Amino acid sequence: MAGVLVIGFGPFLDVRDNPAARIAQAIDGAQLPSGPVWGRVMDVSYERAPQQTLAWCDALSPSAVVGVGVARRRTVTTVETVGRRWTDGATRDVDGACPPDLEPGGPESVRLGGVPAAVLAAMLGGVVGEDAGRYVCNAWIYRTSRALRGRIPLTFLHIPPSGLQREPLVRALATWDPGGHHGLSQPLR
Repeated sequence: MAGVLVIGFGPFLDVRDNPAARIAQAIDGAQLPSGPVWGRVMDVSYERAPQQTLAWCDALSPSAVVGVGVARRRTVTTVETVGRRWTDGATRDVDGACPPDLEPGGPESVRLGGVPAAVLAAMLGGVVGEDAGRYVCNAWIYRTSRALRGRIPLTFLHIPPSGLQREPLVRALATWDPGGHHGLSQPLR
């Protein structure tokens, strides 16, 4: 039975109660037609967040991974499609790190695939984005995508400070069948 792994970022800077962590915790244990949803909370760390994700992927063998982070200036959910190699080089993570370049010599950007971003955005009342910022969300997209190398469909949601409700996300994930049986399993265009 294939499951979906939903991972939300935990507290950072002045965001002590991260809505990304809340949605990951709220959705943990939900049941989809294709299997369970596992909700996990990752650290806001350039290094550890991708490592935690890969460890959960090894342990759970999900059919898809959904990362979730808060974007303090957004008013709707944004389905991000691009991760870039650079950070702002100044904003420190919870470990005190701030690498300017995530992978010297690596590609300038990566494009996420495995889910039609426009359809998912519409289902969540959101938009499609191509700029995940220059903080840990962007680093997670870049590093996790590079590490998974397309083996598992991967997407990332930036949610507003008001959060994301559990039921719309469960409905969207229920429609997304990474096994290839429903509409959301089509490649990103």
